[in-house]
Amino acid sequence: MKAMGKHLGDEKPKKHIEKHRSNTLNASQRDGSSAKKPKGRKEKYEAVVQLSVDKKMSERQISIKLDIPKSTVHRYLEEWRTKTPVKDLKGQGRPKKLDSGDQKFIRKLLREKPLSTVKDVVNALHSSRGKVVSASTAKRMLHDMNLNFSKPQIVPELSEAQKTKRVQWCKQHKKMKFDGVFFSDETYIELGCGNSGLWHKKGQRAKREKRKFPVKMMFWGAISTREKAPLIAVVGTMNTERYIELLRDKFFAWVTANRVEMSVFQQDNASCHVSKRAKQFFADHDVGLLEWPANSPDLNPIENIWGILKESVRKRNPQTKEDLEQFAQEEWVRIPQKTIKKTIMSVPKRCDQIISREGEKCDY
Repeated sequence: MKAMGKHLGDEKPKKHIEKHRSNTLNASQRDGSSAKKPKGRKEKYEAVVQLSVDKKMSERQISIKLDIPKSTVHRYLEEWRTKTPVKDLKGQGRPKKLDSGDQKFIRKLLREKPLSTVKDVVNALHSSRGKVVSASTAKRMLHDMNLNFSKPQIVPELSEAQKTKRVQWCKQHKKMKFDGVFFSDETYIELGCGNSGLWHKKGQRAKREKRKFPVKMMFWGAISTREKAPLIAVVGTMNTERYIELLRDKFFAWVTANRVEMSVFQQDNASCHVSKRAKQFFADHDVGLLEWPANSPDLNPIENIWGILKESVRKRNPQTKEDLEQFAQEEWVRIPQKTIKKTIMSVPKRCDQIISREGEKCDY
């Protein structure tokens, strides 16, 4: 009975508060003062002062109308009476454990030790600044500093001589018209490159077997602003003899059959591309070669097209070598020519970036 009486007795104050809240809100709606609830410390402060001065509302009424604690209303009004600037208002909630000084320390730490993990940051804050924080707190601070931890992009190592030649090439070719240029390259696509993520029950992590020596296939392709050549699967290792055979029997045969305009041909500096026999083959067919700086895949737009192709094949998750070749051929055909043209026409911008960075890799 006592428990029941206590329970019933608690209902009256609740009904009284709800009735008072309803009457207060109805009154504010009648006098046209209903508006969007303020967000942020400054807006709440100004709203409290306005309701107190203009509407002559009590602290309790303001608390109900703005849905903020009465103690906060009282504090804001006291600060207003003492002319406290908004920027100096006391904040809500527990103060942050890490401040701007800790941010500067973290930035310096990551400049000196860029491979530091979140755990390393936590330990450094404790040992050097006496701050004991959790990994989640440190991680939140790193995100607030617009920093993320991810695997670095692998890029070719460039010597000073190579950087100089890259800058020279970019200065010479940044105003070149690339309409009649065919950009070419080879790439590998690995079998079983799909299944980057799988749905599974909580606590039962999915597993996927991977071969120690995965099966992969080499493909050769060439693109221009007007057309893309058929994708060619390469059997075996690419050498000079196989390269010349591929060009003669596949690519040049396609160019002739379709009356494709080709003024210049681009290739990288792989040994099978720049051998005497390969160069003589192009000379015999009266095809000009575009001089190409060493270690410059970032300048070649076909690298971006390879990325699109590999992602498309990955999503289809081929399980056999036959599937891999079939999917690659189908996805190559589906790549829009508009996308290829846009990628090729970005070469001048790549040149500008490499020049400004004194030969370092561009963002493409």
